[in-house]
Amino acid sequence: MYLPTEFRKHVKLLSSDRRADRPEVTLPPRKRLSIVHRPGYEAGESSAAAAARPIEGRRTDYGFVGSVEAEIRRRIAEDIGYGIRDAWIDPRDVAEEEALTTLEGVNTRVTELAAVQEQDTQDIYGVMEDAQHRQTEMFQRVETLVDDSRYHYETGRLVDQEARCSREAWAHSIGLSSAVHFELQGYMTHTWVQDQRIGAQDTLIATLTTQLSSLQGHLVTALGEIQALQAREQARAGAPEGTGSST
Repeated sequence: MYLPTEFRKHVKLLSSDRRADRPEVTLPPRKRLSIVHRPGYEAGESSAAAAARPIEGRRTDYGFVGSVEAEIRRRIAEDIGYGIRDAWIDPRDVAEEEALTTLEGVNTRVTELAAVQEQDTQDIYGVMEDAQHRQTEMFQRVETLVDDSRYHYETGRLVDQEARCSREAWAHSIGLSSAVHFELQGYMTHTWVQDQRIGAQDTLIATLTTQLSSLQGHLVTALGEIQALQAREQARAGAPEGTGSST
């Protein structure tokens, strides 16, 4: 594109004057640091900035282009801040905050581990107490078994003495006289006879009881017949009287 020399000089002066009045928009280093290190975001060049960035070797420096570029830069700076303008963040504060967060996490973890260890210690003490309790019960059972074994020994000794006495008595009973033996046999015979008599008497009592029950049944039947006859007689005796009174 060809332009006259005077026109190019005039445009150059106008562009340099406006560039001198153009405000420069720059970000503080700490603000740029906070933008770069902000978690979840990544600082980059927007499409508007890419469009507004001059292409070396192809741009003609006009004054109005510089003003538009300054406005675009100002808006880009505001867009990069995500609504936070002129935020002054000290990296030391960030480091201290991260250190405090890490320390709180460590303290929380130490507290949890201490609680777990305390619970495990209590569980171990509980198991030890249970084991000691079971051991005490086993000792008591052993002592009881030892005492029982002593009692069993004494009982066995007494049983042996009684058995020896019984054998001696049995040997003495074998040497009894035949008279005593016959007397015992006669007593057993007498007892058997008495048992037979008692059985016969029981049979007789049962027979008499049956007969008495039969007689009671006949008596009840006879009383019923007598009452029926009395009722008939009363009915016959009352019939003429009722007839005479009606006439």
